[in-house]
Amino acid sequence: MDWRSMVWLEPELPRLEEAARTAGRNGATWDDFLEASHQALSKAVGRGAQHDELQTAEAYELARAALYTAWSKGAKSQPAPVDVQPDHFPWAAGFDEQQTFLDTSEPYR
Repeated sequence: MDWRSMVWLEPELPRLEEAARTAGRNGATWDDFLEASHQALSKAVGRGAQHDELQTAEAYELARAALYTAWSKGAKSQPAPVDVQPDHFPWAAGFDEQQTFLDTSEPYR
């Protein structure tokens, strides 16, 4: 069985494939996506599948591989991170005014 045959039998699989691509594009990790989609994937393929052809471990692994491919394509389509200067981080406010435990009033000898 191949992915196209599986998609033809189970209409939930294309929705999961698009969700994987979107998750990758939005920066979700593969583990997070897999955990979030596990229940839907288990109902579509594997033991919980409605079609006998999809109730095999091979079908489940093929579906996971196809979803991983979709997720990685989405992850690769992310825009490159923007180089932001450290002073633009809101949590960095006040670092320059912090007290230090060292006495810096005299030069080092």
